[in-house]
Amino acid sequence: MKIPANTVIVTRKDEIIIETEELIPIVHNVIKYMTVRRDNKYLEIREISRKEYRDLANQILALLDKKEMSTTELKETLNSPKDIVAVISVMLDEMLILRGKPLKSWRDRRLYYAPFLKYFPNIKFEDYSESESTKLLIEKYVKRYGPVTEKDIVWWLGITKKKIQNALDTLQSEFEHIKINQIEHDYIIHKQDLEKIRSKDKYNQTAINILPGLDPYIMGYKDRERYVDYNYYEYVFDRSGNGTTTILVDGKVVGVWDIIEKPEPQIKLYLIREIEKSIMKKIEEEAKKIGKFITEKDVDIRKCKKMTPLTKRTMGGFMSPLKDC
Repeated sequence: MKIPANTVIVTRKDEIIIETEELIPIVHNVIKYMTVRRDNKYLEIREISRKEYRDLANQILALLDKKEMSTTELKETLNSPKDIVAVISVMLDEMLILRGKPLKSWRDRRLYYAPFLKYFPNIKFEDYSESESTKLLIEKYVKRYGPVTEKDIVWWLGITKKKIQNALDTLQSEFEHIKINQIEHDYIIHKQDLEKIRSKDKYNQTAINILPGLDPYIMGYKDRERYVDYNYYEYVFDRSGNGTTTILVDGKVVGVWDIIEKPEPQIKLYLIREIEKSIMKKIEEEAKKIGKFITEKDVDIRKCKKMTPLTKRTMGGFMSPLKDC
């Protein structure tokens, strides 16, 4: 995967987040408090005081200012009895340095390190406070994913409910609270988006969507009952919460799809509920388009009568959900 030049990979807990240059200081100022306590504990366990860490971090920055170096090169040059790997890890969390190119091929897990400001000289983390950053991220999330619940926002940002509520209080004039038929949750939507929805003529055609795995539409929310029946949740998400390849009709998941290229290209379909023949025909038409796009060949349709739930599959099963069909 090639990452654009104006982006950076940010880590949070066990997640990897790819952010644009514009969002880097905003995201960092929201999540950095999560790493401070962990990093302090980590340094303590590695028997590195904060002063020793700062001294080593300054030495590393001075070395990297001259040229990008690998972990091994830094260890050899510094010749310190302290755990340099631990120091590098905390420096990455603090955005003092970043991971650069691999030593050899793209498969090489050994990397060169560089000063963060060498690649992003115009970024100023002090331009945003934590509260301002939280507000900006919530606004962006609601604009892109709304309507959403407050629980969705807490889950998506991964910060405390109190901080979310404080930010929402300052955004009251921009958001509207709405209800969705047959669902108890209170939903939040940006007023501009609500106006757009109300001004649109009623859409009378059936919308068919064939979504890839890990698609943001099904992965971007904590509360998911408005688009997937929880009775079939285990067919859409695995134990880790990874979403598989799905078939949607009017925004609701009705099935799962998979593709094989050998011996002959084929699209597999598994439906979790009964579908009208006219709708099924449209689903098959869209599936064939996706199959031809992927394989560059005409594909046959295979309808699967059963599917092993993803929660009973091994890790990575969501990538080939209909393997047993």
